[in-house]
Amino acid sequence: MGLGFLFLGFMFLFDFETALSHADSAEVYMLIDIFPDVIGWVLILIGLFLYARKHAEFASLKVFAFPMLAVSVFTLLAGTLWYPVFYTGGMRIAFLSYLAHAVHFAELVFSFLLFLKLQPICEKEKEPKLASSCRLMRTFVVTEGILYLLSFVLRLALTSAKVAILAQRLDYLFWVLVIWFGAILLLRSDLKLSD
Repeated sequence: MGLGFLFLGFMFLFDFETALSHADSAEVYMLIDIFPDVIGWVLILIGLFLYARKHAEFASLKVFAFPMLAVSVFTLLAGTLWYPVFYTGGMRIAFLSYLAHAVHFAELVFSFLLFLKLQPICEKEKEPKLASSCRLMRTFVVTEGILYLLSFVLRLALTSAKVAILAQRLDYLFWVLVIWFGAILLLRSDLKLSD
């Protein structure tokens, strides 16, 4: 049951923001994330509490997830109720940009650790395909982190705009792959490993 909550929560880590503006104006007054991270981290915490009852090694991930929940509440408020404070002229203040980068890397670290801890359980339960998928998932996470960093560096280096956009799109596609492949892996694990 815990893996089911982890599966649902993991899908909410995908950021799909939409800007809201008045019909007669192009000025944005609020950002809405279609898949709010807050819901994701609440579901992940429930999943970790439930799964840690059976597998104590998952308890350490709760310590990681609590700060992420707090940060996700803050970013939700910054994009909605506190939008005028943290955005000027439709642009995020630098602090939120740096926070977004830190959150993304923290999500990658969490994902890596989650599948690192799940792999031995799959091996112990004689599920070699799931264990192999956990290893592959960690490779995807590391690749996504490298692409994210490369995309960030290319934008800072003021290289060709086309190269920077290509790197950013490739990074985005890998993040989609990480979220969906990870969610599917957690669902498969829930179906195979649950009593």
